[in-house]
Amino acid sequence: MLLRMRSFGLLFLGLWTACSSPPPPNLVLITIDTLRADHLGCYGYERARTPNIDVFAGGAVRFTRATTVSNNTLPAHVSMITGLYPQTAGGPRNGFKLRGEIHTLAEQLQGAGYRTAAFVSASALASGLDVDQGFDRFDESFPVREMDQRQRRAETTVAAIRAWLAEEQQGPFFLWAHFFDPHYPYTPPPPLRHPLRRSLQRSRRRLHGAPPDGLGARSGAGAHHRGRPPTPRGPVRRRDRLPGPPAGPPPG
Repeated sequence: MLLRMRSFGLLFLGLWTACSSPPPPNLVLITIDTLRADHLGCYGYERARTPNIDVFAGGAVRFTRATTVSNNTLPAHVSMITGLYPQTAGGPRNGFKLRGEIHTLAEQLQGAGYRTAAFVSASALASGLDVDQGFDRFDESFPVREMDQRQRRAETTVAAIRAWLAEEQQGPFFLWAHFFDPHYPYTPPPPLRHPLRRSLQRSRRRLHGAPPDGLGARSGAGAHHRGRPPTPRGPVRRRDRLPGPPAGPPPG
């Protein structure tokens, strides 16, 4: 988590801006829904197909004992950008609004002279929920509807990020890039679809004849809550194959 306590963040920023040493670095936060750390090469998974993510992680800050506070998109991200538990920030599930008196990491960086931009890929993080606080640019186009989610593909998000980076940049920037592709309903492009189909067929055979339950009513969409990997490897490989990282080399 980037910001544990607001007081620490303010102290850190105050000391930072008081120094006359080199200018502050650009900061890039990449979040990917339902992507398991133990299925990435940079975390030791030997069968990983994530070379680009692994290279980026090699030059970035990598946490080895990070645990999310929620299995829902909105509260998990709210904790990352505020340093607070979801119940304190507004609510424990998707759909709540960030409480007005809560300050975000983007607001604090904005106050320290940073340009701030967020590019999110799912309606669970829409600006109407006030997660856009502190962002000069909050990009949230969701042209695709999949089951109960509005979203956009990673390649569309990356294109928007590259266009923003190509603009004239004044001063350091903080960029939040959010991707949603590994999330259900698992629809990778044709080159990666065959391995996914085999994996889903195995899952269907295991579930055949099982008694109906609440998860079954959603066509197995919540199967990852039962201890199985949240995605087959196809969507993860698809995200890793995109030209990237979206902001160039790791921030210095």
